[in-house]
Amino acid sequence: MDERPITPEWFPGILYELARAGFVQEAAALSEARGGRTIDIPLRDRLTDASALTRLIGLPAAQAVSQRWGGTRQYVPLRGGVGSKMRNILAHPGGTAECARDLQTSEQWVRSVRNQGGSKRWRPGDGEAYRPASPLTGG
Repeated sequence: MDERPITPEWFPGILYELARAGFVQEAAALSEARGGRTIDIPLRDRLTDASALTRLIGLPAAQAVSQRWGGTRQYVPLRGGVGSKMRNILAHPGGTAECARDLQTSEQWVRSVRNQGGSKRWRPGDGEAYRPASPLTGG
């Protein structure tokens, strides 16, 4: 797959902030466990080793999250957003069906990404997420 290191830019939303604070692996773990759902962020002074957030990502990372969002409920995005999944699709050595199965996505999505992969608008490594042309605006 993609051999470049995972950096904060791979993550959207709250995960980006966590990764930017130096907790990249913890951001990936949080997304893996709670991606696509919300999580209650306890106030920093209420964090313990038994807190759900602490059990997921460890106390130092939980403190970093709680410092900014303590006392709120936050949406946890899916891991790495669309960009990293697209990089993995383009780097996958197998055929369409095998790639879709291995990456838990649809064959239609794999074909679409691979067909756009050589376009001038987006290539792996560009550092930008893939954005298909809008049917309404043509751009």
